[in-house]
Amino acid sequence: MKRYLYILLAGSLLLCGCTGQYRSRHFNVWANYDVTMYGIDGKAINHWVTSGKVYSEEGSDGWFFTDSKTGKLMCVSGFVIIKQL
Repeated sequence: MKRYLYILLAGSLLLCGCTGQYRSRHFNVWANYDVTMYGIDGKAINHWVTSGKVYSEEGSDGWFFTDSKTGKLMCVSGFVIIKQL
């Protein structure tokens, strides 16, 4: 019983120490996002709504996600703004 309480206490302290941004970034796996790509002139080129999380590879300027409309994997690069819906 003590072991269970120690595990529960350690887990709760771990989650309490996380900032809101960290929790939002790592635990909102099923959240949908609005992804908009802009051109050099500042006008929107394309727009997508994801069916899950948006990912980026370390050392890359690109983003990849699954488009909710087509169900296909999309890879975009450039000036992109990502908003959680």
